[in-house]
Amino acid sequence: MSAGQAAAFSGGDDLQAWLQYLEQHSQMVLGLERVAAVYRRLLPGGLAMPVVVVGGTNGKGSTVAYLEAIYRSAGYRTGAYYSPHLERFNERIVLDGQQVGDQALCASFEHVARSAGETPLTYFEFTTLAALWLVARQAVDVALLEVGLGGRLDAVNVVDAAVAVVTSIGTDHAPWLGESRDAVGIEKAGIARVGIPLLCGDPDPPPGFAAAVAARGGVLYRLGRDFGHTGRGGSSWACRLPHGQCLEGLPWPRIPGGVQLDNAACALSAVWLLRQELPVAEVALRQGVAAAFQPARLERWEHKGTPWLVDVAHNLEAMQVLAAELAQRMPVPGRRHMLFAAYDDKPIEAMVALLAGHVSHWWLAPLEGRRAASLQRLQAAVAAVSTRPVQVFDRLESALAALDVALGDGDEVVAAGSFALAGPVRQFLRQQGVAALG
Repeated sequence: MSAGQAAAFSGGDDLQAWLQYLEQHSQMVLGLERVAAVYRRLLPGGLAMPVVVVGGTNGKGSTVAYLEAIYRSAGYRTGAYYSPHLERFNERIVLDGQQVGDQALCASFEHVARSAGETPLTYFEFTTLAALWLVARQAVDVALLEVGLGGRLDAVNVVDAAVAVVTSIGTDHAPWLGESRDAVGIEKAGIARVGIPLLCGDPDPPPGFAAAVAARGGVLYRLGRDFGHTGRGGSSWACRLPHGQCLEGLPWPRIPGGVQLDNAACALSAVWLLRQELPVAEVALRQGVAAAFQPARLERWEHKGTPWLVDVAHNLEAMQVLAAELAQRMPVPGRRHMLFAAYDDKPIEAMVALLAGHVSHWWLAPLEGRRAASLQRLQAAVAAVSTRPVQVFDRLESALAALDVALGDGDEVVAAGSFALAGPVRQFLRQQGVAALG
């Protein structure tokens, strides 16, 4: 898509018109030259505040949420950029704890379009530049930026971080990042900068990752070696920060799941490494860990007496975490219903195989958009590993309506496979007048 085309189009103050146009005219293109050139024209001085860039396969959004909550607890003004969103685009840009409004977003799109001229930009590049413009305009104290895909060639990488984080290294987005963890790790190491700390929250990063960080001159801190956490039970946990400092008696994260200690430890360590520029009292560290929240991460709901578990697990590694959670839960007295949908570029067969032993009844529906996996592929993946009943629908709304009336005593619903599934499920539950638990 040519941004010059976007400028000629101009959605004015109609955010949905802007987003629809960008989606329809965007193609997947990797490379920083174009977006970096537009960034320099859009913000000649760059971002004036310290920046934390967070990459990784899973756990990025949660880590940004911890960072945001900690710095806000310390009284700093924050600009956070998340990707993707669950229900509305505005979720992606959070300034001082508030999602940015439609009018401000449209104004940022106009500025990006004018700065781009005839330079072609992808949907993600265009919207990332809009986020950076808004963060700069708000003049926040710290910017917290989530990488969308990979690192080396991601649009967020036009910004130099004061501290970088790579939460985990899996094999998602193989067509663009490579088939092996080593190849993916090298791409994610692209956010490293000379002399700048890079925290790795993966307990077993591939060799290529560390080598790539070193080649770029980054200062690598590894989970389990240079920082970490202890305490899987009891009323609290402890975080060992870089260079020996230890925080004892920390409150358990509000975001559920064992991997959240990895994410929280990354955030706490990043804040610690930035303490000279942005001092944070210990009380704010504790308050931030307790306050941070990200929706649809093993999120519990209850509707008509039936528990629902909504999760954004959308790749093999995230599905392993979900399967482990289901294995640890108390047996379901009735049936466990799995509402599943995924994009076609995901390892659907392997994802379904991880869940098969925990499912009594499958409910399948396609996602919207050209990336959606077909019903035929979803059905074939389930049939290869499960003999449990399968219900198939051509629309997610139809699946939810049918599921809602099919539930019996002691049943449970799990919805997973994609952000694009978790968002509509949460909307459906709220429309029924219920709220998430906890």
